[in-house]
Amino acid sequence: MVYMADVSYNIIHESKSVSDQVCDTIRKLIINKSLPSGERLVETKIAKELAVSITPVRQAFSQLANEGLLTVYPFKGTYVTQITSDYVQNVLDTRRILEIGVANLCFDKLTPEDAKILLDFTQQSDAYCNHGLIFEATEADLNFHEYFFKVCGNDLLHRMWKVLRTRIQYIQSYTKPKILPSDYLRKRHAGMIDAINKREKESFIDNLNEHIVSSFDFNYFHCADDISS
Repeated sequence: MVYMADVSYNIIHESKSVSDQVCDTIRKLIINKSLPSGERLVETKIAKELAVSITPVRQAFSQLANEGLLTVYPFKGTYVTQITSDYVQNVLDTRRILEIGVANLCFDKLTPEDAKILLDFTQQSDAYCNHGLIFEATEADLNFHEYFFKVCGNDLLHRMWKVLRTRIQYIQSYTKPKILPSDYLRKRHAGMIDAINKREKESFIDNLNEHIVSSFDFNYFHCADDISS
């Protein structure tokens, strides 16, 4: 198998280390399902196809394992993490606790100008979805949610979100339907944006909680164990 057949990403960006660029490349391949759940990855093959040494690939593997995208089995190798119902439920539970907590902390700081920025994220995500760009669509969607952590201003909570973010994106890449209405993301986030403009904190929290709970609520959710088989 040619691991990097779909890569349009060259390891030439001087602003990033080679290991970070390798990490970005593999992450995008996993989110785009070019490297599917359960796939075994071999350091030497990836290093050869990206024309880099083993060291940055090994460093990238370590980072992606920390992000929950890769799983290392001693004496067996490194595999793209299998999406199971337990994996999904753990991410969902953690997300609810973390994001609802941050929403409570940051709501009083949110302004109508912030609501416009958040609306723009939803429109970006819809535009990417309409062009079949799943990785970019999920990036814009999660930028919406990360915005609350930035407004909150708590660096520790923000770092915890970054640990969770890639796991959410990975699950979304398998659970989002391939065909969505053109304004799907805008409508899914409309209640939160409206509550910010109306200064209705309780409505904002309720809408966010409902949004999170339903984030993975597609047909795939209940058969997540089958996704990785």
